[in-house]
Amino acid sequence: MPLTVAARDVYYDIHSNTIGELMKPHLVIYLDVPVPVIQKRIKERNLPHEVDSKVFKQQYLSDIEYFYKQRYLKEIGLVKTIFSCFDYIACCQIQNLEMCLLQEIFLSCL
Repeated sequence: MPLTVAARDVYYDIHSNTIGELMKPHLVIYLDVPVPVIQKRIKERNLPHEVDSKVFKQQYLSDIEYFYKQRYLKEIGLVKTIFSCFDYIACCQIQNLEMCLLQEIFLSCL
């Protein structure tokens, strides 16, 4: 389920009033981690401010994931910014995460 209309309106109001003042990034690295994995990691870390948070619930995390994938990453791509979106979990299985990120950045530049 997407963000509420009121939350979306606030976002677009802030966005339209600030985007011209901010530099657009040259590179965005989006680490795609499914919501159930995020929730599992929060539970495993067992940090009170995360576990007891009213924010880190499935609905909110799903809304943020939806927003990034359906809006932000597409908009960032429209301004000719290089971005990399890949499966972070698969990449974590590689011992050298830094090398994996560099490889993804290089491939996105081709």
